[in-house]
Amino acid sequence: MREESVRQVDDLFYHSYFLPFENGQELHLQRIYCRTDGPVAFMVHGSVGNGRIFYSLNGKGLAPFLARQGYDTFIVDLRGRGRGNPPVDRHARYGQTEAICEDLPTCLRFIESLRENAPWHWVAHSWGGILLMSMLARFPHWRPRIQAGVFFGSKRTIRLDSWKKRFALGFAWGVYGRLLVRWHGYVHGKHLGFGDDAETAKFFRQTGAWLGGSDWIDSDDRFDYGSAVRAMEPLPVLHFTGFDDRVLAEAGDVRRFIQECGGEGSELRILGKTTGARNNYGHNDILTHPDAVEDHFPDVLTWFREHDTRPTARSSRVEETAEATVDGARQSLPHGSDH
Repeated sequence: MREESVRQVDDLFYHSYFLPFENGQELHLQRIYCRTDGPVAFMVHGSVGNGRIFYSLNGKGLAPFLARQGYDTFIVDLRGRGRGNPPVDRHARYGQTEAICEDLPTCLRFIESLRENAPWHWVAHSWGGILLMSMLARFPHWRPRIQAGVFFGSKRTIRLDSWKKRFALGFAWGVYGRLLVRWHGYVHGKHLGFGDDAETAKFFRQTGAWLGGSDWIDSDDRFDYGSAVRAMEPLPVLHFTGFDDRVLAEAGDVRRFIQECGGEGSELRILGKTTGARNNYGHNDILTHPDAVEDHFPDVLTWFREHDTRPTARSSRVEETAEATVDGARQSLPHGSDH
């Protein structure tokens, strides 16, 4: 594992870790905090995306918001995305199964080594919610550690009940996406017209099958995620979707995902002017719009606090490490710098 020096931006500290895999691959785990003894918030991005949906380098976004409220936030760039190395290309063979079985458990084990018994919360954007719940179904021993989740625009299937959905899933993600895989060996969001990052051919194929309505079963080993999720204690998840998110996370599709996960203790809120929000939010600006800080980010905080059932545990090892690295950061970085 390699890491970069702590970087200070106003009252926040940014610390990057690079967790290794075989063949020189690594994922990037961005830690953002003001203090290191608060509850953990682990954040997972969606398909054709990366962790920057949750933060900017100048202190904006949901992760900095939670960090300023005392949370120790960890934001993953899955293998090959964001600052993960090397970037996705035609030679990459890992897919959704590897993200569920390798990438996410590796992150959790690393966070556990730093924070020991701290309460944990999960945050996801879009497909990140499906990855997290699938990982929990595979490895239910993590369930007692997780207090609650907040998912933004997460759905497992898209019902083709509008022409916009039929175009997005049938043509853009379907026909055109398969052509892109044939031409390039992978898919990038800029080619599809949505998304900021790339997916491997395998990830694209596996994601498309589930979006199209196939059972919640792994294509590699036939593991039945749906049955496993329903057999475990339900995780209370607050789901948000935007009023204008009519394709990638339409409310009906989100509700079906909630029911697949058991539904008990979870809630869906639609963010639009008719429901009291300042804006009719879409799929991405639900996290990036400046008004989100006052519109619904406080609801995330409230949900987490309502589900903090265990006292926060302080990790002495990370406290000692943080004190040393923060002192170095204060000496070497200008206050409020942005790179």
